[in-house]
Amino acid sequence: MKERILERLVAVKELKTAAALYKKRKGCVLSGLDGTVKALYLCALMQAVKAKTLVLLVSGRDAVREYRQTLTYLYPELPMQEFYPTNLPRVQADSRNLEIQAGRAAALRLIAGEEPGVVFVTAEALQQKQARPSGLSRNSLEITVGVALEQEQCIETLAVIGYERTDEVDTIGQFSVRGGIIDVFPLNSQNPVRIEWFDADIDGIRFYDMETKRSLENVESLRIVPLQMLTAEESFDAYLRDYGAADTLFVMDEPAQLKETLERLYKEGQSYKEELWTPDEIWAMEEKQPAVTVSALDTSCFSGFTHMQVPVRRVTSYNRSIDRLIEDLQ
Repeated sequence: MKERILERLVAVKELKTAAALYKKRKGCVLSGLDGTVKALYLCALMQAVKAKTLVLLVSGRDAVREYRQTLTYLYPELPMQEFYPTNLPRVQADSRNLEIQAGRAAALRLIAGEEPGVVFVTAEALQQKQARPSGLSRNSLEITVGVALEQEQCIETLAVIGYERTDEVDTIGQFSVRGGIIDVFPLNSQNPVRIEWFDADIDGIRFYDMETKRSLENVESLRIVPLQMLTAEESFDAYLRDYGAADTLFVMDEPAQLKETLERLYKEGQSYKEELWTPDEIWAMEEKQPAVTVSALDTSCFSGFTHMQVPVRRVTSYNRSIDRLIEDLQ
């Protein structure tokens, strides 16, 4: 039934037009959508443009919860991750807040198209300037089977990029050494990994279950991203979209509300405003992108975009219950 609903939505004139505009890298504003209907339309739009990842720019976590409820029903197996804001100013940030850092790394993997998924980005996270993608790659540790890498060099590099050496790995951000083996739990991984040496060469790389220690998957190469960036050396002047892949679909939810939230947060963050994009800068960057916005009412935002009112017939409220909706459609 879910597939039938999405198939019908893909055939809707306004959605087909929005998909065509997006493929031509032109922006569009879809109004007349609210509640569950928004999520349904965006899932159909993902299919129409063959997007691998959906990135939702929202004003706050209330919108995240509302979207997540419907999207989880439609795509229960699809990874969903919030791109958490970091503490500012950065010089005072707790660099060992591993849960937040791991969540950010997981979100960036999805945005970069390394795997399909859905990413939620609140106004607070959107306005923060990010490290350049090139800086993140430059500070990462690249390991490949069959390639020479001295074990001591690997140990030193892990320590420099913020990983903690322990007797045994039991959480993200730790590594341990035992003979010619290093176990490490990368920030950008869901499981720890074991790296084995033969002389100076990498002999094997395999992910394993932390509880059972059983092997999960052998891989030929591995990238370990840094736990901490050296802020004195790296430039934090990237916009979140700079991480996006060609098949990543960015959608702005309720743009008028989002801009209002951005303006409020910017006024509150004057003590570290150098680390934030202004609302006008964000709007200017979005206007240059193949952006899609969804809202209940039409908005004056993005006057250069194509504005379309989606004809949605109002029926009895389903209180966000997809099951009740499907029952009636049957």
